Amino acid sequence: MKKILILTTLLLTFGVSAASVDRGKITEIYTNNAGHVGIKISSGFVDAEQNAECAGYNGWVGLYEPHPNLLATIYQAHKTNADVTVITDGCEGATWTKLSSIYLKTPAN
Repeated sequence: MKKILILTTLLLTFGVSAASVDRGKITEIYTNNAGHVGIKISSGFVDAEQNAECAGYNGWVGLYEPHPNLLATIYQAHKTNADVTVITDGCEGATWTKLSSIYLKTPAN
C-alpha cells in the first residue's frame, strides 16, 4: 500500500501529461488586436494530438500573452523557412494547445 501511495504522489507531483514535442516549418501565423498569437507547422502537431494536450484542440498552438522574444522567434522562423521544434503543454483557452517554447534551427549556408 505504501508503494502505491508513493507512486501516486510522484505522478501527481510531476503531472500525468508530459509536454509534447513536434517539429516542422511554420506555415501559418494568426494574431489579433488583443495580442494573441497562434501557429501551425508543416507536419502538424502530431505528438501534441497523440498526448491529448488539449481536449478542444482545433489545429492551432499558441499563447494569449506571448513574450516578445517568442514572437520574434516565430516571425524569424517563418520568414527564413527555418525548421522549428515546438514544445507544448496543456491548453491555452478552450481550443488552442499551449505553446511552451520554440527552438529555431537556422538553415545552413
